[in-house]
Amino acid sequence: MTSLPNCCLDSIATAHFALDSSKAVGALSAFPAEKTNRSPEEIAADLSGIELELKNLLNRLGTEIAAALLARLDLRANGVIVGEQAYRRRREDGATEIMSTFGPTAITYALYEERGGHGGKTIAPLLMRIGLVNDFWTPRAAEVGALFVQATTPAESHRLLAAASGMTASPSSLDRLPKSIGEVVEKDRENLEASIRAAETLPAPSCVATIAVSLDGVMVPLKDAKPQSASGRGSEHAQGYREAGCGTISLYDRKGDRLHTIRLARMPEARKVTLHAQLQAELAAIRQRRRKLANSARNLRQVGNRARRGNHRWLIMESGELARVE
Repeated sequence: MTSLPNCCLDSIATAHFALDSSKAVGALSAFPAEKTNRSPEEIAADLSGIELELKNLLNRLGTEIAAALLARLDLRANGVIVGEQAYRRRREDGATEIMSTFGPTAITYALYEERGGHGGKTIAPLLMRIGLVNDFWTPRAAEVGALFVQATTPAESHRLLAAASGMTASPSSLDRLPKSIGEVVEKDRENLEASIRAAETLPAPSCVATIAVSLDGVMVPLKDAKPQSASGRGSEHAQGYREAGCGTISLYDRKGDRLHTIRLARMPEARKVTLHAQLQAELAAIRQRRRKLANSARNLRQVGNRARRGNHRWLIMESGELARVE
């Protein structure tokens, strides 16, 4: 019986990548001779097509190697133990297609079911070890996909990823990706942000004379937002726009030169409650390094109570006094 994740080496699948049996390697080997036999005029006329064909071949090779590497993470034992639950090996294997940065990658894996009866829970150690996002994305592919979606729409991300890489994920898969990541982050947001603050390097307290706290909002269109009456809210709100929150904490020296800025943003939320809490946490962390800001937490709560709408910028001076910039 093998315990997961502390498994015995002899239970790990021994799949290897074989160059001589790789279809991608065979195609790549023939590629240079096939293309260089063309005339210069033919190569020039089809250069974009040649680049695309080569890119696709390299991505095919990448998916083959990735599948072989992932197979090394699979368990091929009679049974496994996860926690205190024992599982026995099923006769049939599982198969699925996942998304790596090289493109769709087909994998097979061993399945195990609970001992002590029929119809129990089934697990796949390989999938547990990979840490797939949404049961589809490898961690690296999820990171790349999320970077694209944060910059543009899922539909446009789909087009750009397909043009620039082998990742051909559908717009719907790309749309679900940041939402799933966001749900995980929100569950542990305060601890994650505290870890970021602990690793962040700030200017020496002796160099900081002024701290500027800014709170603002920007109207963004939400596809799921229902249009509402424009009465008292403006036409943008009636058209399905909502106000996203954004805030900054900037540190300045005595000459007024900006030394450092912490930037925060949140999707639309009533009264920007979470953004206020984030600003307070950031300022409290700065206060720990700078004793003259003894009243900073109380001052920032005042900012949060007053700055509900419009553009606001508050300065916390060396003395700890609070001033509003109109």
